[in-house]
Amino acid sequence: SSTAPNPSVKHERSLSPALLNLRRDIFQRGEMRNISFILTTGQIRNRTKTVTRRLGWKNLKVGERLQGCVKCQGRKPGEPLQKLAVVEVVSIRAEKLWDITTEDCEREGFPGMDPHEFVEMFCDSMGCRPDVMVSRIEFKYVD
Repeated sequence: SSTAPNPSVKHERSLSPALLNLRRDIFQRGEMRNISFILTTGQIRNRTKTVTRRLGWKNLKVGERLQGCVKCQGRKPGEPLQKLAVVEVVSIRAEKLWDITTEDCEREGFPGMDPHEFVEMFCDSMGCRPDVMVSRIEFKYVD
């Protein structure tokens, strides 16, 4: 079943059928998907981040393991994939970005940041609106 693209998400619509098929094949083979933490590399390295919000990621399942990396896409030719940590999804749910709590700002790796500041930072980085639906992914470190 297909869903209409979300107009508040600028890059979700640009995924080619080939890329979507590759993602499906990787999932079906049980391989780990990569997940970028370019904006929170330090928090992953010191393991203070246990929640992330993502645009898309709707097919992620509890128990799935992900390879956390500094940057997954947009690397220069020959630029290596910098692995940070393997994480396992412990919960996932869809919610409006603006529903983030102060507690979740801390779990996102931003203690002292209030929800309004987090939403503004997220929207500036991702090119979306505060009312966008996100996937709230909670994870634990397994390596």
